[in-house]
Amino acid sequence: AQADEVATQAVTLDGSNPWAHWALAITKLYTRRHDGAINEAERAIVLNPNFAEGHVILGEALYYSGRSEEALESFARGKTLNPYFPDVLLHFQALAQFQLGRYEEAVDLLMQRLARNAVTDVSRALLA
Repeated sequence: AQADEVATQAVTLDGSNPWAHWALAITKLYTRRHDGAINEAERAIVLNPNFAEGHVILGEALYYSGRSEEALESFARGKTLNPYFPDVLLHFQALAQFQLGRYEEAVDLLMQRLARNAVTDVSRALLA
C-alpha cells in the first residue's frame, strides 16, 4: 500500500516523468490490477517511446493479463532498446511462450537465462 501511495504521489508531482508511471505500473502489476498497470506502462511509453523499462513492464502486465503475444512484442522492443537487459526478461519471455504452447521456444529462453544466471531457481523450476 505504501509503495502505491508513493508512486501515485510521484505521478501527481510530475506526470511527465516516465519513471513515475513505471513505478506506478509496478505497484499495480504486483497488486493484480493488470489493466491499471497496462495503462501506466503505456503512459510511460507515450512520454518516452525509447523507455526500455516501460516496454518491459508493459510486457509483464500483458502476460499476466493473458495477452502473451502482445507481451512478447513489448519484451522484444525492450530488448532492442536495451541490449544489456536483465536476465529475468528471458524468464518472462519463456513464460509467455509457454502460455502460447511454444514449449521449445520457452526451453531455449530458459536455457539462455541459466547460461547468464546459473543460480536462478525459478527458471530451473519452470524447466522441470
